Amino acid sequence: AMTYTYYTWMGPVGTGASYAATPTITTTYTVSGTGSNGCVGNKPVVLTVNPNPNITVSTASAISCPGINVVLTANGASNYTWSTGATTNTIVVSPTISTTYTVNGTNSFGCAGSTTYNQFVTPCVGIEQLLANSETIEIYPNPNNGYFNLVITAINGSTATIELTDMSGRVILKSQTDKVITPINIQEYASGVYIYKVHINDSVKQGKIVKE
Repeated sequence: AMTYTYYTWMGPVGTGASYAATPTITTTYTVSGTGSNGCVGNKPVVLTVNPNPNITVSTASAISCPGINVVLTANGASNYTWSTGATTNTIVVSPTISTTYTVNGTNSFGCAGSTTYNQFVTPCVGIEQLLANSETIEIYPNPNNGYFNLVITAINGSTATIELTDMSGRVILKSQTDKVITPINIQEYASGVYIYKVHINDSVKQGKIVKE
């Protein structure tokens, strides 16, 4: 077997039997070796660069009142670590002031990425007076992209049943809540008009939701 005594690297240029490379994209390097007899051999080496994860954070409640539960969902990676210490892609937070959350993630290649998300908190002045009235239902935003908040005023510890149907009468969501503000996600369904019904304290409130 030939023993090489001198090496030249191309793409980029370098010399020596070892070469430290830090490519940002998949790159082919070619090494030329010169043997003791003056013969030259070439060998291409492909160094594959896998992508870093592009991590995003979504929520149905981009603006919340102090102390209200908000669901944050991270996407784009395989594993996650939040600044709260949580290691799931979805977390529930209840900030009393506007708060920035950081989530780090790795993908199936082991590559890492990170992003920050700022949850805005408003004082919600006047909410307490509104709660003193009889139950009313508010949807915001409406129209929406499938993420929205359903607000039940004066729920006062009661449990409400929420039911969403499409225009054909098909039930697409049914759940219960004892919260004033309940985030809802119907992004998987087609754009159009949906009907909500909220059963609470022997009464039924209903209205329309427009998903754009």
